[in-house]
Amino acid sequence: MINKDLYEDLQLTIYKNYSNICFDVSGGADSAILLYFLVNYLDEYNNTANIHLVTCAKRPTGYSNAMQSVKVVNRIIELTSTKLIKSHYTFYSDTQHREDFVNLEEDWFDRGKIDISITGTTQNPPYNTPNEPVIDRAIYRDKGNFNKTIHYSKNNRPVHAPFLKRDKKFIAKLYKDNNLHEILLPYTRSCESHDKDETNNFTSHCGQCWWCWERNWAFESEGIVAI
Repeated sequence: MINKDLYEDLQLTIYKNYSNICFDVSGGADSAILLYFLVNYLDEYNNTANIHLVTCAKRPTGYSNAMQSVKVVNRIIELTSTKLIKSHYTFYSDTQHREDFVNLEEDWFDRGKIDISITGTTQNPPYNTPNEPVIDRAIYRDKGNFNKTIHYSKNNRPVHAPFLKRDKKFIAKLYKDNNLHEILLPYTRSCESHDKDETNNFTSHCGQCWWCWERNWAFESEGIVAI
């Protein structure tokens, strides 16, 4: 049972009045647990809402983002029995930039397909964190230009980023506190390695990239093996 104070803390209560919600799902731990909380909240308080999922499939990572997202979504449906997820749109790219999602979602908003967008973007670990990989650090630490939890882009489109001021250690604690570290976390993957050999053809974590380091840094604080 989810503590209802968590809904208030994450401001999921704003979704009581929205009909069509766009959700960015990556296949990683952050978006997975946020989607789990969202469907639980909506099933209880707004069960006529529609959730439209968006995923970026990256060629350099073997399109693993798309495949992992499907696994995550199927697992959440299995755990919650929700019927609110109505579509899952995947676009293909050699890179993954926030602007790609913004452009797509602004088009959907302009055409009346969605009322609000939600993303599971988290705060980065502190810069003085020991053992952080330095290769491509600036690139991997670029998580967009969000500057507050709820902000508005072109045409007054509402965007919600509940985890924006929390880092991945907060996410790890959510998994532990809600007993999801064994039943949902194993279906997620955070690796961004381009090497199919060291990732078993992009199905496992490489354990070397910045994203693997961040995941391990966070979940080991809760005594959880996540890589």
